[in-house]
Amino acid sequence: MILTPYSESAHQIQHLVKIQIGVAVIVALVVAFFWNVTAGLSMLFGVIVVIATGWHTRRELENAARLDVEQGKKALLKSAVIRFLFVLLILFSAYGLGLHLLWLAAGFFIGQLVSYSFFLRMFYQQQHTQS
Repeated sequence: MILTPYSESAHQIQHLVKIQIGVAVIVALVVAFFWNVTAGLSMLFGVIVVIATGWHTRRELENAARLDVEQGKKALLKSAVIRFLFVLLILFSAYGLGLHLLWLAAGFFIGQLVSYSFFLRMFYQQQHTQS
């Protein structure tokens, strides 16, 4: 199988999502065991939101890269507004479902921390292989 830069990037993102889901499930189970099920589900929901917004951001960056500079800027600004409204809608929906927003925010944090760690590791690996 020949990997193009795009397919390699998509493969890395799929790998990241699997790691995020795995960490989310483990942490949610621990939280549910030590606190309660609602807290665990809230945290899991938070990580899922991070994954969804990450996929949306990746797709929009790829689309913007195909446009000229001005159109790309407009597309990215539009994307940011859509993401903001999506997260706001999710927060209202989560609250309406009885999820705990503090635990949901903790899920956001966990999802972002996993992403940051993943990309930091990739960066250092690339730096090491280029040296």
